[in-house]
Amino acid sequence: MKRIAIILILVVSVSQLRSQSTGNQSILSGEIVHAKSEEIIVRNNFWEKIDTLHMQGNQFRDTLTLTQGYYYLVHEEAQIRLY
Repeated sequence: MKRIAIILILVVSVSQLRSQSTGNQSILSGEIVHAKSEEIIVRNNFWEKIDTLHMQGNQFRDTLTLTQGYYYLVHEEAQIRLY
């Protein structure tokens, strides 16, 4: 299970995930291979839930209004840290 989580994290980080800043808004988009659910949770550095991204197929895209800082994208047991 730990190996699957590591592979999922690598796939997410190598995929088309990118953040394009437009003022205080950030566009998050990407693809998760072998997704287990249709939701990705965005959490702040204090692990508070900020937003939920909904996937269409294996892809997601959303525009969020965020302040500068660290955030996490969480999908099932896998997570990736963003700045």
